[in-house]
Amino acid sequence: MKNENEMSRITKNYVEICVGISPSAKWYQALRKEIRGRDVKWKKSGFHITALFADDDSKKVEMTRGLDSTLRSRTAPRLTFDKIEVFTGLSGKEHIVNITSSCPEKEFTEMVESIRGVAERLGVSIEDYRLHVTLARVPVGLATLEDLKARVEKIIIPKFSLPLTEVRYRYYNLKLEGGLIEDWNLKEVK
Repeated sequence: MKNENEMSRITKNYVEICVGISPSAKWYQALRKEIRGRDVKWKKSGFHITALFADDDSKKVEMTRGLDSTLRSRTAPRLTFDKIEVFTGLSGKEHIVNITSSCPEKEFTEMVESIRGVAERLGVSIEDYRLHVTLARVPVGLATLEDLKARVEKIIIPKFSLPLTEVRYRYYNLKLEGGLIEDWNLKEVK
């Protein structure tokens, strides 16, 4: 069994901003019909934008306090989604089909910057990460990136805006164990 210090090196923390995407939306169903295969891993729930990945667990308590200070009085930003994209994941083993915003609202980008700022002020190393909502993971052997991009371009997505009312601070380790550290519910402004 590894001691706590060794475990902290292999445990990663992340902050996710929950997104209320409906898998029954017409554009989502059209996308599923366009990209088929039993090895395609479609998300059915838990849609989110990862605001940051922290490489270590050693400042979890300080991160929680800093995030609480940053998020507790914040109102929920809205984010307008208007673009489906595909990129190859960092492992090189899968393509990530995702939805994103071509012009994120200022309140959203400010919240992400403030979340990342907490980690930076504490000296926590964070990974550079593309802001997106993962819809599906496609093994690279199933389709080329160019093929997937061509398929995705066929999908007409209506521009839509959602309030982002929940932020979660979570962890996972190499044993694929994970859990919630803390979560915040942001007030929606009508």
